[in-house]
Amino acid sequence: MSGLCDYSSILWESGHTILSQSGNASGFNSYDHQDETWKRMDEYFPGNKGGIIWIPTGGGKTVIAAKWLLENAVDNGYKVIWFANRGTLLEQAAETFKGILQQHHALKNKKEICCAFVISKAAGGTNWKNLKQTSDIVFASLASSTRYNKEIRSFIETSHKGVYIVFDEVQHAYAPTYRRLLNNLKNPLSVFMIGLSATPYRMTKDESIALWNLFSSFEPSDSSLLPIHRVLQQDLIDRKILAKPKFHNYNTLIEPTVEEGKQILNKFNDLTPQANTSLALNEQRNQLIVDTYIKNFREASDDDQFGKTIIFTPNIKGNQKLCNTFESIIREKGYHNSINVDYIDSTRSESHRKTIVDKFRLPKSEKDSIDVLINVEMCTEGFDAPLTKTIFLARPTNSEALVRQMMGRAMRGPKVLGNEICHIVQFVDKLPEGFDLIDPEKTYDDEGKKPKFIPVPKQILKQFRKETDFFSNDMACILQYKFDYIPYGWFYFLENIPGDDDTQEGDKSGDVYIMFLKHQESGYDRLIRDISNGNRKSLQSIKYEEIISKYFFDCKDPLPRESLLKNVVEGYSSNNNGNNEPVKIIFEERQKISPSALYAHLLEAHLYPRDIQPSDLDALYTDNDMLMEFYPI
Repeated sequence: MSGLCDYSSILWESGHTILSQSGNASGFNSYDHQDETWKRMDEYFPGNKGGIIWIPTGGGKTVIAAKWLLENAVDNGYKVIWFANRGTLLEQAAETFKGILQQHHALKNKKEICCAFVISKAAGGTNWKNLKQTSDIVFASLASSTRYNKEIRSFIETSHKGVYIVFDEVQHAYAPTYRRLLNNLKNPLSVFMIGLSATPYRMTKDESIALWNLFSSFEPSDSSLLPIHRVLQQDLIDRKILAKPKFHNYNTLIEPTVEEGKQILNKFNDLTPQANTSLALNEQRNQLIVDTYIKNFREASDDDQFGKTIIFTPNIKGNQKLCNTFESIIREKGYHNSINVDYIDSTRSESHRKTIVDKFRLPKSEKDSIDVLINVEMCTEGFDAPLTKTIFLARPTNSEALVRQMMGRAMRGPKVLGNEICHIVQFVDKLPEGFDLIDPEKTYDDEGKKPKFIPVPKQILKQFRKETDFFSNDMACILQYKFDYIPYGWFYFLENIPGDDDTQEGDKSGDVYIMFLKHQESGYDRLIRDISNGNRKSLQSIKYEEIISKYFFDCKDPLPRESLLKNVVEGYSSNNNGNNEPVKIIFEERQKISPSALYAHLLEAHLYPRDIQPSDLDALYTDNDMLMEFYPI
């Protein structure tokens, strides 16, 4: 099977393998934060049924979970199911278990363990129906598991002691499909759940509470989150386990372009493949990236030299194009004997990729050492190259988790043979309004702070602003009309998306939020009921006007946008969704910002309306975050 860079040492036969403990293990070196986490886990289980481990990228959360599970669960007769939403995460986890067994005598009662890999057959896996019941650990993709509750429960029952279920990147567990899966697998006697993440929270407070409740880690009396253990990024920087990042931004002034009629942003507010390609193949943009590296190489001081650099590009076409531009410019400027560049992606064989990565790991002084490694997403989770000092973010994304993963490749600190300082270089394109480009510096600065929640998902706020573009910002004139456009609620479901052949991402899942106004609710209910009753295929061929006539016949203006209805019909109708019925969420806090409620609040301190002052309105905004979101003035 293909692996993530050099993650290919495990040979899966029909989705199964045996991992053996080394007879002469050299030992396992741990760090204080890992020892503290293991201590907390010892105290926490088995007395509690679920919990979340909150560790920053680079803190070794997979190692923490794997070592503890081998010593305390697998060796004592418990079984483990390790869920993740991407195959690369599963490969990383399996390799981590193997590495620990080679370094450390984790097992006292066993010498070897049977592992299974539940993923598509094309990726070298098996399925739940063909799983060997003697397996000790199952590494399973979520997409391959959501329709196999019966088979998973049957596997759980083969254990006389119990089962630990691990959910990697636990923020994804909020999705209805995954919540339903986990809730169906819960057993008061034998199932324990562990969530792992650097960002274990959602966009809204209610969603985050639902997520933490799923893992029995929320205290309703004081609304506090109760992780098994939390480690802050700054703590690991202070301990020299992580490097301190230095941030650089370069504006490319390049705008993504697509053919007429094509979209620049998809329904998940991410750039479409065509838009990404237009950026990746832009020669002016590529020259800026190369010139930025060469200028630093030429002018570098000891503190500011980029050194070993990983560049993340939008797709395979851009990967190869940028490498060609690099080679051309360094040859033209006479640096071809000083700077070595190469790229890795799925067009190159696994052995070729491994050779390139091994050369990138070599010190600069070594023959054949590679200085710049260009990739799409092959150097994210689990990629280990300690000498990496700089990351070039030339791939626009709105995923905080992905940005953290990319940054993490350079943040290995001096205590683990890395650097005191690393460089995070972002190339900022002229992106369309509404695209939430993640700012890596803000992501770094916000780590450790309490997340600020607005009780409405970002996608819903964007949909609301589209609906109200035609309003002026004169609050006095449009307040009542604008309130009518504030969402009465929204539908939420998860869509599984086949991977784009021109990236390394593989299949992934995306959140879909569909805003509805009060007068649109019954129409959406009728439409979703019809989809749930099996009328999916026929609806995909119906025109927008026919859907309006059939389901929204009693709906006044404004009618639902065609794009939103298309998202419901095509997204929710996806064959990969299984029983992923949309969840309807009513925006109960909406009434708090109604004109009558706001007016009543302003009058509380005044006898007459004429006494209300502009400063009173300022104070109203200060006390209510939602006002700025819905009535910006």
